[in-house]
Amino acid sequence: MMNFKTPLAKLVRHLFQSREKWKARALENQKELRKSQVKTRDLEASRSQWKERAKQAEKKLSIATQNSKKSPEIQQQDDNVQKSLAVIHSDAPKWHSYPVFIIYGTSQIDRIERVIRDISSYSDI
Repeated sequence: MMNFKTPLAKLVRHLFQSREKWKARALENQKELRKSQVKTRDLEASRSQWKERAKQAEKKLSIATQNSKKSPEIQQQDDNVQKSLAVIHSDAPKWHSYPVFIIYGTSQIDRIERVIRDISSYSDI
């Protein structure tokens, strides 16, 4: 048998306590793992639900846009905007995004153009 300098009773007590601590840690890890699995399952279900809702909304939107009658003038403007966006986005890397002030400024320019167009339709400018 092995010769230990520490009394056997103390060794047994220490090993027993060590085993109990290990069991407690293992139980805690199992609980945490189960909690993570449940959260993952719930998030996946939520994501698939939202994805389905988004697809349905896109279908409704595409049907609505196909059914709506646009004047040729507005259709031409929309086509020009789509083409310019395609050029802008094809040049930019995937992760590229524009600063907020540029986006805001662009929307302001569009509003100004619409106002000028509306005013010019009512008067001779």
